[in-house]
Amino acid sequence: MLIREQRWLNWLFSQSSNIRYNFSPTAGNCTGCKRSEATRAKISAANSRRIGSKNPIAVATIVKDIQGNLLMEFPTRKEAGEWLGISRQGVSLAIKKGSVVRGLYRVFSSSFS
Repeated sequence: MLIREQRWLNWLFSQSSNIRYNFSPTAGNCTGCKRSEATRAKISAANSRRIGSKNPIAVATIVKDIQGNLLMEFPTRKEAGEWLGISRQGVSLAIKKGSVVRGLYRVFSSSFS
């Protein structure tokens, strides 16, 4: 797929620059794509509104006791892991398998509003 995309990009970049807009000359990455200060500011502002500050892969997480009572809510799995005393990967595994953490807690993915 990247080979075909690169072929079309090579053709596009052989044309007049006034028909191109915000394209990277290399398929599969943004190297060579120059963004204005205004565009970079917009991207930064959009990223800062995401859960977990600028982390686009942050997953909101809730912790319940084994009876199902809500104990804590966290914006990221890392923070939940720190509270539980386990790693972020341990939190992810507990969510995936539905396992009990430290014999006391159950962990779930959540969405903050």
